[in-house]
Amino acid sequence: MLDFSKIEAAQLTLECIPLNIEQTIKQVIQLLAKLADDKGLKILATIEPAILTANLLGDPLRLQQILLNLCSNAIKFSKHGSIQILCCTESSSADSMSLCFSVQDTGIGISAEQINKLFKPFTQADSSTTRRFGGTGLGLSICRGLVEKMGGRIRVESEPGKGSTFYFTAKFSVSDSKPVQIETDRMTREQLEQKMSNLRGARVLLVEDNAFNQQVLSEMLEAFGLIVDIAQNGQQALDQLDKQSYHVVLMDLQMPVMDGFTATEKIRLNPAFNSLPVIALTANISQSDKDRCKEVGMNDHLGKPIEPEQLFVTLLRHVKAVTADAVQTPSPVAATSELPDLPGINPGPVLKRMKGNVATYLRMHGLFCQHFYNAADLMQQALGTGDVDSVRRLAHTLKGSAATIGAEQLSEVASRLEQECQLSCPVDAVLMNEFGSALKIVIAGQIIKE
Repeated sequence: MLDFSKIEAAQLTLECIPLNIEQTIKQVIQLLAKLADDKGLKILATIEPAILTANLLGDPLRLQQILLNLCSNAIKFSKHGSIQILCCTESSSADSMSLCFSVQDTGIGISAEQINKLFKPFTQADSSTTRRFGGTGLGLSICRGLVEKMGGRIRVESEPGKGSTFYFTAKFSVSDSKPVQIETDRMTREQLEQKMSNLRGARVLLVEDNAFNQQVLSEMLEAFGLIVDIAQNGQQALDQLDKQSYHVVLMDLQMPVMDGFTATEKIRLNPAFNSLPVIALTANISQSDKDRCKEVGMNDHLGKPIEPEQLFVTLLRHVKAVTADAVQTPSPVAATSELPDLPGINPGPVLKRMKGNVATYLRMHGLFCQHFYNAADLMQQALGTGDVDSVRRLAHTLKGSAATIGAEQLSEVASRLEQECQLSCPVDAVLMNEFGSALKIVIAGQIIKE
């Protein structure tokens, strides 16, 4: 968890890993798209062409946090118009590049007097703004700290009634090596699916304690004729491996009883499993976690929510084609053509990934509702005991699961809630209410089976 006091004491360490500016900005826009659309706002981005091809190293998570904060504020304080994100080069050398980012809105604007205290902790431009729009102002103070850790500065230009533009600079290292792409990385979805037919009959051990994730991944794999067995934790995985041979293990990292790191260490102690691919399943993985995955003997990792294309690429990279006599043809899954009205859901992109299989989608939706129906109550109970980290973990899990079923607004609110917990902000009651309302809307569409 990111602690404000660590920034103030200069104790925060930033990662230095491959950074794709275009991808980071796209992720920000995707997370906030529903929020902007609900207010009739557009989010537009312009990136200098030279930046698109630069091999930069930095901390993508912290950069995303800064942009999310500035853009969400821009949406919050705007009633019409658009949010403009601009990224251009401030200066560059052989081993570094300093970039300038700006976020411009068409909102209420800020007076010169108010600007002077805008980046101080726990204060907003004025108290009436807090009452009208919510929030404490701590986010901008943390943004300032993060920007300064990146070797830059943050400022704002604004006039009341004429909108605001926030500017910040950040310095990134330039890598000598270009990212390596394997053949499957350049394939289309259709080509990947054709290649996946070579893995039909492969047996997969899915080690995952979340029932919703079990359902989604199992159906994704079984659709291509792979055979999936499930273990709830690392110890069950070890027991399963003693009984059955597998072509690959998909291993969640955080589980009760035995986590994925410990389980993989034990797997690698057995010479019989030296060539068994173990692929980590995780979200927002840090560089230290990536290093540890490698140390314990994991072959690769997949970020949650799992995108089908990335799953296919990773499996094709590590799993050998299965011989014809090992293939077991799965029973066909019936697909229906009519989808009932589901509030709070944009099912189009999900159904496209699932090739229009409405029956499977409805099972996923129902499982989500059953699994998370009381999430808001659990969060309130955790906050009552000061357990902010439990709120963060649940928001993190729900963010990905909501995105998987197309609950875009709920996913976006959960993302903001997770971010606020990561920044050690006092969890805002307005945001908690927004989360509870978004969850109720999705749960209201649950289809009860007789």
